[in-house]
Amino acid sequence: MNCVNSHTEDPGTTLLTQTDKVVSLDKLFAKYRHTHDVFLPDETFYKAVTGPEDVEHMAGSIFKWLGIKHRSITFHIDPSQDQLVTVDVHKTSTRVVVGWVNQIDPFICGASVAHAIVHHLLICRAKLDLGNDQENEELADLGTIYLGLGIVVMNGFGSRTSVLGSMARTNYVAECLDYFKDRNVVPSLWQPYVIPSVIAQNTRNHLPDNQYVPYIRTQRTTHQTHKKRLVIIGSMALVMTGLLVAVFATKPRYLSAEMQDQKESINLLKDQHKQCQDTVLRKRQTWDQSDIFILRQIEADQTRCTSLKNRYNYEVGQFNSRL
Repeated sequence: MNCVNSHTEDPGTTLLTQTDKVVSLDKLFAKYRHTHDVFLPDETFYKAVTGPEDVEHMAGSIFKWLGIKHRSITFHIDPSQDQLVTVDVHKTSTRVVVGWVNQIDPFICGASVAHAIVHHLLICRAKLDLGNDQENEELADLGTIYLGLGIVVMNGFGSRTSVLGSMARTNYVAECLDYFKDRNVVPSLWQPYVIPSVIAQNTRNHLPDNQYVPYIRTQRTTHQTHKKRLVIIGSMALVMTGLLVAVFATKPRYLSAEMQDQKESINLLKDQHKQCQDTVLRKRQTWDQSDIFILRQIEADQTRCTSLKNRYNYEVGQFNSRL
């Protein structure tokens, strides 16, 4: 998962073989509780991500399972960040920022948090920085498996916006299942916690629905409903295209009072967003950003601008769908 901006001193590039990486990870992670075990996320792990405290909750569950404290790592949300997660690793602390996608899917957020924690343990705590971003990413991907967090990361592959495309190791699922096999972690233990579509190409034995944990059953139902809707929409689109063209060609340009009010609200949101952006620009140009309190106020203003923009885009979409 390509995410790290390291602020440690560059020790020079160190290229490790697969065996070297496994040996290093086994040695580093031996100090933590549940070594050679797997983290099984329970019902309380995946929850709606509405604020940084929800991200902290996921991280806290993992750290508690590992039996370690995490005072030197902080988690934040940036609704304007397109990247899944960024990790700023310093000598003694780590700052993790998750992007807006994590707020719409807790499975993706869980994968981002797990990956960030491994970066923190490797670079900040163990001081194992290979001096090469790609090498660090591959080691962190492998580290999520050998720390026992493979289930959390794999579930991030099963969402509509999969994290698979951002992984440095494209054969992650196969490597994770090999890890389970090598350590005699039987399928009946881990499979109920994994979204079935993620491992469909890697296993022939699928469980009955009633053997999956509740949140996986819910995800499967949602996914199947989404697929059915896409089929129906695709079929209807072919039939309706000609009718829609005719309707819009003859449709009078009349807006109801309700839609007039909605249009005015949209224009107001547009003006508010512009004013907000102008305010942020003015503050950045005239205020002293070396003052941490001023910088935080500017960041808060920028977050409000992003919120206004997202709301504007949503309202425009709703308005257009009714035309």
